[in-house]
Amino acid sequence: MDENKQGINVRQVLIAVVCVVAAAVLVLVLYGQYGRLQEARTTVNEERQALELAEARLARLEDLKEEEDVLRARAAFAEGLIPEQPSEDVLLNYLQAAANQSGIRFVQIRFQDRVQEERFVEMPLTMTFEGRYQELLSLLQKLRNGSRLVNVENVRIGQGQELFPQIRVEMAGRAFYKQAGAPVQIDGDDE
Repeated sequence: MDENKQGINVRQVLIAVVCVVAAAVLVLVLYGQYGRLQEARTTVNEERQALELAEARLARLEDLKEEEDVLRARAAFAEGLIPEQPSEDVLLNYLQAAANQSGIRFVQIRFQDRVQEERFVEMPLTMTFEGRYQELLSLLQKLRNGSRLVNVENVRIGQGQELFPQIRVEMAGRAFYKQAGAPVQIDGDDE
């Protein structure tokens, strides 16, 4: 019986060891599966975020597609504001006409050295006018909405030859003309 008891004990120990080993293997397998599940969840979340970003970008692109005609019309209008040649005489007449329409006196214009850009040439210039403040505002509005692109970068106001309300205005800015053979394009225009 002792031998029988010993055989039962060995058998019970062996069964217990097998159960412990099986439980340990099961725990390891479950732990591995849990790790892969966490990785899969992380990947799903990253993909979900990437999808949301792609959908938002697609929506922006669809909005731009809807506005394409308007944007192309604006680009064509902007290109029309930049002549093929420097045409300083035409620019001078344009500025004089804008000043006359605004009621401000055009005193002088000074051109500086031109700056060659990729698709156009900048013509830095300094313009001097005399008149009243409201006339200056009218002139700036006419230049903003005019037929030639003139970028006003700096406006200095001082006392005019006559006393107040007369002012003397010196404006630094740039006019532009197209570089020979290079169409003007708005950034991002791939055509």
